[in-house]
Amino acid sequence: MTGVQTCALPILIYGENGSGKSSFCQALQLLFQSSQQEIDITSFHNVFNGQNKYSSYIKIVFRDKRNNRDKPLTLDTRNKKITDVFIAEANKRKAFLDYRQLIQTHLVDSKRVDLFDILVKDILYYAINPITSKTIGEEWEEIKTFKIDRRKTKEYDAFIEKLKNYSSGLKHLMSEIEQEANQLIQEFNYNINIHLKPRLLTVTDENEIGGDHIYLDVDFFDKKQVPEHHHFLNEARLTAIAISIFLGSILNIPGSSEYKILVLDDIFIGLDTSNRIPLLEILRKKFKDYQIIMATYDRQWYELVKMYTKPNKWHYIEMYVKEEHQNDYEIPIIHDKTSFIERAEYHLQNGDLKAAAIYLRSEFERLLKVLCNDKNISVKYKIQSHKMDLDSFWQAVQDFKIPRTNTALFTDKMKKDILQYRALILNPFSHYDLSRPQFRSELVASKIGRASCRERL
Repeated sequence: MTGVQTCALPILIYGENGSGKSSFCQALQLLFQSSQQEIDITSFHNVFNGQNKYSSYIKIVFRDKRNNRDKPLTLDTRNKKITDVFIAEANKRKAFLDYRQLIQTHLVDSKRVDLFDILVKDILYYAINPITSKTIGEEWEEIKTFKIDRRKTKEYDAFIEKLKNYSSGLKHLMSEIEQEANQLIQEFNYNINIHLKPRLLTVTDENEIGGDHIYLDVDFFDKKQVPEHHHFLNEARLTAIAISIFLGSILNIPGSSEYKILVLDDIFIGLDTSNRIPLLEILRKKFKDYQIIMATYDRQWYELVKMYTKPNKWHYIEMYVKEEHQNDYEIPIIHDKTSFIERAEYHLQNGDLKAAAIYLRSEFERLLKVLCNDKNISVKYKIQSHKMDLDSFWQAVQDFKIPRTNTALFTDKMKKDILQYRALILNPFSHYDLSRPQFRSELVASKIGRASCRERL
């Protein structure tokens, strides 16, 4: 049983492989899906859980800030379907994307990429056909289940008209998504434009539905409709195209839901760091009214996002694997207090002064690096990056002068305090020195000093 405390902020989850981050995302998706169909929760029972599989459940609590009330919802063996209207509406605007869905847009053997199934049956299921005002997914199910009989002329003619209206609505919707996706692709600074080309639905001679295709064509620089682009473009560009189509589709799904959620589970695998930052900008600009949950196994990327975003604007969670030697299997460990300051507080309260000091030292170094980035402060470069230590950044900050005023960032009093805390507390606490006593009060004073420094930064 795993519990995660979150808030209304965007959430970034770091998790080792096998720590359960994808299971967490899947649990959320199942709960929303249960508003439309019964879910057999026993099918997702953890095989290592010693409890009876019928004790499995998924529980989520929404907080209504206007009325200061909680809305708990539980999916279990007795409650297989959640009939709450709030969840039903949220399910229509929910968006879950993982790397498996991404590769469906380019890891194909055919000469052309066909997006009909992934768009119509999945992403755009609740999008509205502007011609008929019905949802794309439900209307497609009606078409697929219709029994075609050419002898019933009136019914057959009405069905042909239905196919035309569906095709027209799908074409209009694809045009809007294409426009939105091309705007998003530009954020990645690629010379790429996409075209989404739905075919007209028809009835074949065998009385089956034909034309159920939405082909993806790609222009690259001045090359129009590159043949077999999915075999030509590199993985970063293909991933950027897939993400842009997915997010562009989500932005074209109307709805009045009070709660909109966007879950991105390890979708950064095909992108290097320079191509990941634009995605953060897209989320910031286009999905302000969504609760975003991003999960990644990439520790370096996780730390970079923490530096790029503001602590009061995002919530961070870390998941690790603990070996249960008694039963010889692994269980997840979840930390939702992930900042260096929070960890320093924890170890200080539990009497581990050395650990608290190390986390304070790490926070000081992090703040200096953030400051150098935000203020464009030049730092002396060293080809061996590990030699660009805390002193390198601290010296650069001390030498920096604010343009126009030509004044230092820190007062002489603050510089003196920082030097004192580093010399008397943080450095000695971080080393093995039996001759140097360690006092809790000194560490508390250092933490207070770091707080004033942090406010200044």
